[in-house]
Amino acid sequence: MFNNVVAACAQCSLTRCPLVSWLIDGFYRVGVCVSFVSMVVCVGVLCTAAVQIAARIGAKAGYPLADAWSMVLEVQKYLGVAHFDQRATPHVGSDSQHSRLSRRLVGTPDPQVLRPIIPGVTLPTGHLWHYLLALSICAIIHELGHAFAAARARVPLRNLGVFVMGIYPGAFVELCKTKLDQASVGSRLSIVCAGVWHNAVTVLLVFVLVRSGGLGAVFSHTGWTRVTNGVVISDVASNSPLHNRIPLLSTVYRIDDVICVLPSSPFASSRVVRIYYHLPNNQTEHMLLYAGSPTELWLDVQVSSLCPRYSYLPHTLPSWIETLMQYILSFSLAFCLLNALPAYYLDGDLAFKMLITAVEQRARVARATK
Repeated sequence: MFNNVVAACAQCSLTRCPLVSWLIDGFYRVGVCVSFVSMVVCVGVLCTAAVQIAARIGAKAGYPLADAWSMVLEVQKYLGVAHFDQRATPHVGSDSQHSRLSRRLVGTPDPQVLRPIIPGVTLPTGHLWHYLLALSICAIIHELGHAFAAARARVPLRNLGVFVMGIYPGAFVELCKTKLDQASVGSRLSIVCAGVWHNAVTVLLVFVLVRSGGLGAVFSHTGWTRVTNGVVISDVASNSPLHNRIPLLSTVYRIDDVICVLPSSPFASSRVVRIYYHLPNNQTEHMLLYAGSPTELWLDVQVSSLCPRYSYLPHTLPSWIETLMQYILSFSLAFCLLNALPAYYLDGDLAFKMLITAVEQRARVARATK
């Protein structure tokens, strides 16, 4: 049944228009080019990560390989690579009143290119549902790319499904191999590269939606108000010492002498901080002392720049959607790069073999004509 649905969408009356059909075919041809560019980029990223890991091991062991680590840092610095350092502390003195609670851009590069995502270790447990849902969405988008491109090439879809490996969800499609082998090289490349291309388009769309303020505009027109003098507390973890201490929807506008503008933590060690906030619909200033790690405070307290205008609206929805979009962006980029890698069982392996076969066939034809 799903095969008929996909085929109907790919071969509907609108797509029979010559101009629309040409645009769709061109769309997937661009996807082939993007997939091979992603292949080169991913190989470069993995090589950089390998050099970094080897240089780190050499640095710890005291081997001369440690010099390669300095070389990597210098190359990244020359290229202008920078990262957000959450360990930076606000300056002490008169300028501290003008410091902002935001991530500080520093000139030294982030030494680790690839970071493992382990729930409860490198991934906050509160983000587990965002993680699983975003991973499912990206996998489905990827496989739908193969399905729609196959339907355009009139290659039947035999099976489509989702699976769970441990706690990690995934998806798959199975095409009719006979029809796929009978399709032209260009059609087969479009089918194989369509998944990577759909993920690349998802990266672009989510990035534009978030960076252009489109997501905030949608919330602003559907019942939320943007707060400009601080951040709104939308949720507090149940194991946090601040649970039931600060009312939800309170506006936190200052922590010590640091003005709250963006939700981030520039502190590293435990300390006593003063949290200044306004109650909902009340501009009276309140202050609360917090003893502990401000980094844990940042992780336990969920904040947003949007506040609901109506009581029936879920106050956690904007921050929940924003976090989900961040994970979709990250996973879509990972799908786009890693699936393009010419490694066994990945799309890049099939695409690379098809390209080599096509080049060899053309070379044989050229020699035969001579």
